[in-house]
Amino acid sequence: MVWGNAQNPFGLATALWASAYLAVGTMFEERRLLKLYGEAYRRYRARVPAIIPWRGKAV
Repeated sequence: MVWGNAQNPFGLATALWASAYLAVGTMFEERRLLKLYGEAYRRYRARVPAIIPWRGKAV
């Protein structure tokens, strides 16, 4: 959605910053969830795709 509006320099800058924020934020959130839920979250993460939902199906 953000990259669809990257039609000018401001839109491009916004898309780049939003993508970087998502990547870094995801990394910190994953660490927090692993500390909070431990092995249960590790098993969940192995079954469920993180960012791209069509990577595979949860079994």
